[in-house]
Amino acid sequence: MVAGEPGFDAPVDVAVRWILTMSDPLIPPGYRERMDAQMSAQISVQPQWGSFFLGGAISDLIHTLPSEDPWRSISARFGDHAIGDKAPGFDGAVTDDGAPFGTYLNALDVSGQVMAYPEIDPGLIAFAQDLMPASCYALACGALSHTEAAEALRAALVPLGSYDAGDDDQQDAVGAAVIHPEVPPEGSGALLVEAGLPALRWAAARRRSYLDSFDDGYLFEVLARWSHLAGRLAAGEDPGEDQWRLIAARNEQNAIEPLPADDF
Repeated sequence: MVAGEPGFDAPVDVAVRWILTMSDPLIPPGYRERMDAQMSAQISVQPQWGSFFLGGAISDLIHTLPSEDPWRSISARFGDHAIGDKAPGFDGAVTDDGAPFGTYLNALDVSGQVMAYPEIDPGLIAFAQDLMPASCYALACGALSHTEAAEALRAALVPLGSYDAGDDDQQDAVGAAVIHPEVPPEGSGALLVEAGLPALRWAAARRRSYLDSFDDGYLFEVLARWSHLAGRLAAGEDPGEDQWRLIAARNEQNAIEPLPADDF
């Protein structure tokens, strides 16, 4: 059996299939819709798993940005929960200089703008839709460590006392998403889905903005890694220091170099 094989709907299978939708724009729309629906259902009914997957992946991606990248130090608030030294008094996020965060304007420093509107600009299309305040908070969690990011997501976006559904309920939810992909998820992790997946896409797009190609092989590695680790962590397993050292080393090896001064 191979992870992600069609017909198998364990969390890692759902995630591995979904990962391809993040890297291949030519996937047929109907298949993409089903994979998005399955991933949304997976996170919604197993928010512990979802918190570790999203928190770990967003943290890895943000930590591979250049050290001076302003996205590494945004401050945010959602409800009673705050991230950073300059968290605003409202739900949402701000940059270090206090400017609002969450629109395509925050991507211009690296992506630039060559078309009149972000919706038709290849470098900005990924940022064309503004982030909701909860997504801004989720993206700000990327400045934290893997487990801290997961806990911050869970604390702010998952109702207190929620737990991951058992295997049967998880299978039912993921299976139903294939039949009715248009139906939004209804599990206790619904807000985590709504906020976390857009934040993950923005983190991936920000990293990609520094590259000469839209193809970022490390994105696939990060998402594949966390599709496996999320299940172990949600089950209470400690992956061990060797695993954390390996992740840190891979992040360092795939860190983005700052843009030359004449690129600005």
